[in-house]
Amino acid sequence: MTILQILSKLELTSFESPPVLTSRERKKYFTFPPGILKRAQKLTPQNKIRFLVMYGYFKATNKFYVRQFHQKDVDFVATRMNIKIDIGTEYNKRTYMNHKEAILAYCGCKKFTPAAIRSLLTQLAPLIRSHTRPKTILYQSCELLAKQKIEIPNYLTLATIITKELNRHQKELAQMLYSLLTEKQTYGSPIFKAVPKKRCKALYRALKKSPKSPELAVGAGSEPSYVDRSVGAP
Repeated sequence: MTILQILSKLELTSFESPPVLTSRERKKYFTFPPGILKRAQKLTPQNKIRFLVMYGYFKATNKFYVRQFHQKDVDFVATRMNIKIDIGTEYNKRTYMNHKEAILAYCGCKKFTPAAIRSLLTQLAPLIRSHTRPKTILYQSCELLAKQKIEIPNYLTLATIITKELNRHQKELAQMLYSLLTEKQTYGSPIFKAVPKKRCKALYRALKKSPKSPELAVGAGSEPSYVDRSVGAP
């Protein structure tokens, strides 16, 4: 399955990178509550800074960034914690996951799980049915997850979910149109006209690829003018 390219390269880089904070935002998100500071006290100096910066990023965006940090944020937190040390680049994956779980637990948030996907798809259904732009669906997904206190996953995860759901809906529309066309053999029938115009292009693209309707094989750039029942409807 080909994943839809929902974001441009610049937008994708922005989506997958930690937020670029202003001085005011840095003070806001890197002011830590006692509970977080208590957890941080048990860590090594390097991991303490990583943990606290991760917490600030999550509070700002409801996302984790797989061991990515802006140096300005690292320096700011290190100064606040009165730590003078280079955190380096070696951030153990298991340690990162432990920090992530601790932050989620403290913030009362949930991991992005299959159950979260099912809930998200239910809420996105009206957007899918109305053929909303994929980019709008992606950003709306982020807003819905944040409101429900569920971590926002990476771009590829969301793009895959949206692609699969759009493909599934397109197939449903194709099957609906095919069933209507097998009742009335003329393309311009009242039954066909009942299908909303804005769905027609997507329906024709799906019909061209539909393995269940060989009698509706459509040439490039053309539209079906009739259905030949002699071939045998499924």
